[in-house]
Amino acid sequence: MISDQSFLPPLGQFMVTDSLQNLCYPHSIFSAFNDDADGWYIWELSPLFGRVESEPILVNGPLGSIAYISCLRSLDGARMCGHCLGKTTYGERPGRTLTVYEIFSERGENWDILYFDESFASKMRWQFPLGYTFCEEDILPSATHYFLRMFPRHSFQSVLRSIEEMTPYSCASPFLYMFDSAYFAFRPDPHAERMERLRIDVTATPFN
Repeated sequence: MISDQSFLPPLGQFMVTDSLQNLCYPHSIFSAFNDDADGWYIWELSPLFGRVESEPILVNGPLGSIAYISCLRSLDGARMCGHCLGKTTYGERPGRTLTVYEIFSERGENWDILYFDESFASKMRWQFPLGYTFCEEDILPSATHYFLRMFPRHSFQSVLRSIEEMTPYSCASPFLYMFDSAYFAFRPDPHAERMERLRIDVTATPFN
């Protein structure tokens, strides 16, 4: 555990360093992680990578999902925010639980749903779904492990609480301020229909 705040590394370094993130987990959780996801490098990614249960993104626990989404960029460079919809069990591999996130771009052009397998000791670095790129410079948190009923409203407050609860830091990306209580975004029909078809076994904790 990271306990001495006088020796905290910069937040930007923490957000891109799996080993530092893993220090925030209790030993009982970290000891159950699988081997590093680096060994699972996929040379030819499917267009469905990250978007279907059979091809999840491998990350290091819930902080791994938050950090991964915070590093994602649309092809035009827009940052992404995200909230957790819940967990689902992947039927073809009994006992494998996946975490499902809905994400949205700061420019309002990208809505998506991503599946994460949070049981690994590291992330699949520099592998990302079709239509995205990855950035590891000056990264601030922009995703929350809470469920937001009016997503992306209240993103800043929920991300801040996630980081405060899970790490020694207290910070959320300032661009999330635009998604305040007065903000409303309409999900495009294809995305809304996909949301309706989702199978979520355990809903994420709502943010109040």
